[in-house]
Amino acid sequence: MMHVITDYGAAGDSLTNCTAAIQKALDLCGRQGGGTVVIPPGVYLTGTIYLRSRTRLEIQKGAVLKATPDRTCYNRADFTPQNSASVREKTDGTHLIAAVNVEDVTISGGGVIDGNREVFFDPKKHTRSTFPGLRPAQMLYFCESADITLQDIQLRNAAYWSCFFHGCRRITVSGVRIRTGRKDWNGDGLDIDCCTNVVIKGCDIDTADDCIAIRANGKKLQGTPAETAQVTVSDCILSSDQAAVRFGVGSGTIRECSLRNLIIPDCTLGITIHGHYSHSQDTGLTIRDILISDVSLRSRLIPFCIMEHYALMPQKDGNGADIENITLRNIRVYAEGTALIQGDRDRKVRNILLQDIDLTVGGGHQIVKNADENDHRRIGDGWRFYQPHAFAVLYAENVICRNMHLHWADGRSNLWEAPFYSENSVCCDFERLSCDPLRKNG
Repeated sequence: MMHVITDYGAAGDSLTNCTAAIQKALDLCGRQGGGTVVIPPGVYLTGTIYLRSRTRLEIQKGAVLKATPDRTCYNRADFTPQNSASVREKTDGTHLIAAVNVEDVTISGGGVIDGNREVFFDPKKHTRSTFPGLRPAQMLYFCESADITLQDIQLRNAAYWSCFFHGCRRITVSGVRIRTGRKDWNGDGLDIDCCTNVVIKGCDIDTADDCIAIRANGKKLQGTPAETAQVTVSDCILSSDQAAVRFGVGSGTIRECSLRNLIIPDCTLGITIHGHYSHSQDTGLTIRDILISDVSLRSRLIPFCIMEHYALMPQKDGNGADIENITLRNIRVYAEGTALIQGDRDRKVRNILLQDIDLTVGGGHQIVKNADENDHRRIGDGWRFYQPHAFAVLYAENVICRNMHLHWADGRSNLWEAPFYSENSVCCDFERLSCDPLRKNG
């Protein structure tokens, strides 16, 4: 069955509140066993709408589903036990589209979903810490659901994360274009958390925060283990003021992930893997069996890092964080900061293979001169690296670096102490490393 929302009273005039009309079409479609709800060209204001099983939401080309400024039209923060508001993140727990405990749902059609961020906060006037109110939470919220498809749509202007999958199975995201303002706090693209069998392909994502975040935080889930597994990301263009791809957050397991054929033309942090993402975590993640290949990346700071603990220095006790079997292959990078592999003193960062890496390094301007003996091995203070080596391995085990070529950007080599550095690491094997001459001042 096909249900066109204008037949239920919706008007695409950018003025009429269409929440009830859209929900009526979705509910009837669900009761009839499934079908398609069509949003024709026009601008439709809406609050929270809830997807039903076996339902396709077709947002046609020329159609915009736009968040209404009317805060009374959104879900309560406790509408499902997995959901909540966050004082720390300054979110009220509301969503534009919600799908909880459903199956076989699709959003497609070539149209736009617009979070209308500008009516909820202005990042030019407030930082997250000084913002006096709360903003909407994840624009699209999929929770403990299965067989989800997002195809050929645009997500833009989310007030927080653009799309959150939590505890879901069998997800396909293809041909999706995501845009946030570059200064919007926490402006993530896709967040994959405790999900299995995920395919992300052919997407174009430009965000303020992480383009793609892969997590395993299952604290509020009702019956889904804290494990993210079998995630494939391919043929995407990723740009961000933060990380293009970030692995981390939670205390579960992330395993069997493959990232390939990525173009990352602009980011601050390229690809980051963290066993502990924050100091507040009691235990860390298990992250294993990750393959990252065929990537072209340009970073304003970190090209890639693999770290057991998000801390200033390697910790004496890793508290359960465990990172192993990570492969980076055929990576071409320009960056201005250090590429880093750092375990804690238990050396639970292990079995790391870097192969066919071409690294061009600029930067060097953040090196602290005459600092204390530990400053050059820390990460902190807003992710500034104080490592005076282009590629460093600290407190790791069984790191193989094979066929790495390092080049200095014009006039930058004199700002670095050395191209390669290793400390307190065991069973490391460096084969076919080459580097342009390192020129010193004077």
